[in-house]
Amino acid sequence: MDFHGETLTAAVPLPAAVAGARPPVPILVAAMGPQAVRVTGELADGVLPFLVGPGAPAEHIVAPLTAAAGRAGRPAPRVTVLVPGVVTADLDTARAAAAQTSFYDDIPSYARVIALSGAGAGGGSRGDR
Repeated sequence: MDFHGETLTAAVPLPAAVAGARPPVPILVAAMGPQAVRVTGELADGVLPFLVGPGAPAEHIVAPLTAAAGRAGRPAPRVTVLVPGVVTADLDTARAAAAQTSFYDDIPSYARVIALSGAGAGGGSRGDR
């Protein structure tokens, strides 16, 4: 990336070529908050939200992302949702490991999408996510 804008300048210090990729390599942003989603729609090729359950993406990420892209004259961005999962018979160990991610509840953008997804405080135990 080599971008020189009004409030941001970014230049990759090392070659940014990806083996086997056809240029240009798409830029996906881990955006979840309203402003970040809007800017992602305006400038990036897609969004990569994390910890978003099935109830949140359509209304709170995809719709504003697509609207922002449309206002900017860009095509609808790619949406790739990342949700951790585990397959195990050892539920206690899995729940203990999941509990180590509770710090996400204290980060506003994550807390918002977790709550919009029906989880978090009052929405189920960490092990149920």
